[in-house]
Amino acid sequence: MTSRIFKILFIAVSVAAIFSGLCANESRKAKYIFLMIGDGMGSNHRAIASTYLKATTNRKMIMDSFPVKNLTVTDSLSGTTDSAAAGTALACGVKTQNGMLGITPDGKKVNSVAVDAQNAGLKVAIMTDVPINHATPAAFFAHSAKRNLYSEISRCIPESGFDIFTGTSFLVSKGEHSPEKFLSKKGYRIINDFDVFKNLQKGSEKIIFIHDIPYVIDTPASPQITLAGKLSKVIELIKSDTGFFIMVEGGKIDWAAHNNDLANTVKETVAFDDAVKVAYDFYRAHPGETLIVVTADHDTGGLVLTDNTAGAAEVINAQWCSKAELLNNLISLKKSAAPFEQALKIIVENYGLKNLKESNIAQLKQAYDIFLSSNQKTLLPEELKKMYGMQNPVISICSQISDDRAGIKWNTRGHSGTPVTTTAIGIGSEIFSRDMDNTELPGLIKQLLPPHPDN
Repeated sequence: MTSRIFKILFIAVSVAAIFSGLCANESRKAKYIFLMIGDGMGSNHRAIASTYLKATTNRKMIMDSFPVKNLTVTDSLSGTTDSAAAGTALACGVKTQNGMLGITPDGKKVNSVAVDAQNAGLKVAIMTDVPINHATPAAFFAHSAKRNLYSEISRCIPESGFDIFTGTSFLVSKGEHSPEKFLSKKGYRIINDFDVFKNLQKGSEKIIFIHDIPYVIDTPASPQITLAGKLSKVIELIKSDTGFFIMVEGGKIDWAAHNNDLANTVKETVAFDDAVKVAYDFYRAHPGETLIVVTADHDTGGLVLTDNTAGAAEVINAQWCSKAELLNNLISLKKSAAPFEQALKIIVENYGLKNLKESNIAQLKQAYDIFLSSNQKTLLPEELKKMYGMQNPVISICSQISDDRAGIKWNTRGHSGTPVTTTAIGIGSEIFSRDMDNTELPGLIKQLLPPHPDN
């Protein structure tokens, strides 16, 4: 009899515990959700950016201070992922082929977690510092077999009904027109002026803010538009009693890393972290209602850090412009057939290559002479490809010198299959504490969405 009573009591306690857990889980729902994606931001990108911040400001990156951390696998069904397949995994929770957006390999459309959030009654904003119809942001609202079907992707925006989109000028398919007029007819207010955007008052209209944000390294000390500044304004416009879901992409991290441009990559990563700080400040004001998840779609460049990165901050600060801007300067020098001495002065000033060895100067002169005599329509001979890769030969030598001084190297100019770091903080963030596949992230966020208002 005693044994039977014990079993009954045990079952009763177990049921009560399960019921209590369900009730607790039911109450742990996120009203405000930030999904923040550093495009191409590998774990070593975060590490070198933290090294830079520690050396220059004595602080660590906000995203690295979050208590929950995991490693996230990024491979697509094509192997090493592109941004379209990775964006689809992070947005929709499915593996697909490279180049596909919001669909399975057999063409079946899949909704994103942004749509799930909208269905749960949350306002939705999609933010980036690259084109709105670029792969990563597009994965949250579009369904397309090819990521470069830009006009088709743009036409998916009104179908989504999302509240705010921000990014640079739309990419346009060959023979097509900009989608701005179409989107305006579909009920979106198109804003191209930052002053108009920053003075907007909260209302019911749907907004598309189109702007240009140059690389941070190429902008003045106080740029007019930043990803962090945009996020502050979007929060102001979208905050409501029903909550919001905001996807924020730092897209230029990827572009800088494709160029194997260390200083540019680090400064873009820090600018993205400034946006993370805006979300974090919001979380501190609403700690029991807010979730922040910071991740990347993939690693770009295969950045490797050696044991000798102590001088990295000095190298990064010495570079005053991006490789892209340096190339523009070199092209201008070529047009005027400027002598090497003039070119060397510009290289030293803009790329920060002071205290060059005689051997370095000889390398740069050889590369500059090749650049002056080359025809852009002519491919480099095989022996020069081995020496300089596919880059401009002058920039290739500049990179070799600065990377060696910084204690880093790049394994590729493309994507790598290295898992990326995901960090999280806020309501329910503990469920992100294990290593996982990127397709699991949106499902976990969906678990933390409020119940559908009709249920």
